[in-house]
Amino acid sequence: MTHHPEAWLTSPKTVEEPAARLFCFPYAGGSSAIFKPWVDLVPPTVEIQSLQLPGRPGRMSESPVDSLADLVEPIVEAIEPLTDVPFAFYGHSMGSLVAFEVTKRLAREFRTQPDQLFVAARRAPHMVSRDQTLHEQPLERVREFLRSLRAFPSEVLDHEELMQLLLPALRADLKLDGLYVFSPGEGVSCPIVAFTGQDDAYVLKNEIEGWSMHAGGGFECHTVPGDHFFMDQPKNREVLLDLIRKEWANDVA
Repeated sequence: MTHHPEAWLTSPKTVEEPAARLFCFPYAGGSSAIFKPWVDLVPPTVEIQSLQLPGRPGRMSESPVDSLADLVEPIVEAIEPLTDVPFAFYGHSMGSLVAFEVTKRLAREFRTQPDQLFVAARRAPHMVSRDQTLHEQPLERVREFLRSLRAFPSEVLDHEELMQLLLPALRADLKLDGLYVFSPGEGVSCPIVAFTGQDDAYVLKNEIEGWSMHAGGGFECHTVPGDHFFMDQPKNREVLLDLIRKEWANDVA
């Protein structure tokens, strides 16, 4: 199926003449809507552009993509025309991997890159996933995993029809993340800023710090309050966005 570039990105609020753009890459099972609250936490001249993958609202008729190699090209095609102002990437969990690979492809094909690559809640690319078969497991096992991470509210996890609706995209994302294979020697030349939740029992701090091996332009690591999904928790989200503003200050001031 042909994917149109305009389908890949959504903006909760269009900025007439943006000074900068922040491209946001969601976690497994997430949609662009998870970044809607960010609009009020970034400077008014910064435009949020959120990635919307196939199989999500607005793209439910499209089959989810379970291979990162098949995702990168159309995402780059959608993002490249919007790199006319300073820009940065933020990826959460699985989204960190997608942002990392898109950064490499942008540099290789268009000789451009984000000012900052912000990654969060995902072990470094060279570290093999500990959940390589989760996408194949029965629904109860997947539900148990999501519950342990507090990924979705109980009313969603316990709703059979809703889970069946979400499951194809979720399984595709889990496969993409679990079977990712890093190509040795391929890092990025821009700075990488990593974030880890202080109560995240799934991804450990040393696994987050491993991103330093892939940063050619410098590396910083911040611990923020919250668990694996700290970006979804309002008070912790404010801490995260404050750190992003400070790290990216020279370009968005």
